[in-house]
Amino acid sequence: SLLSLKELEYLYSNIFSRANVNTAYLGFEVHPEMVRNPDCEAKLKLLKDMGVGRVNVGVQAFDDNVLRAVNRRHTASDCYKIIEMCQKLAAEAELETSR
Repeated sequence: SLLSLKELEYLYSNIFSRANVNTAYLGFEVHPEMVRNPDCEAKLKLLKDMGVGRVNVGVQAFDDNVLRAVNRRHTASDCYKIIEMCQKLAAEAELETSR
């Protein structure tokens, strides 16, 4: 999710279109704070168009106190929103949590 929409589009049009990725299983990692990016929805739709089958969401916790304690930039609300958006717009959402 650190890539801009333009960079994702370049990746899709210039690399994936030239490589045989039809049989590959593509996954992509996003950070929950991506939901605050104005291009978030467009990025997720592009991931789906690229053939991404799984989006890993780097959720550390669903508790704002814990997130602040571990210096995360996202909130619990961001986590819920990005998961919902991934399921709606992109692909299967997989959570990566720490214990």
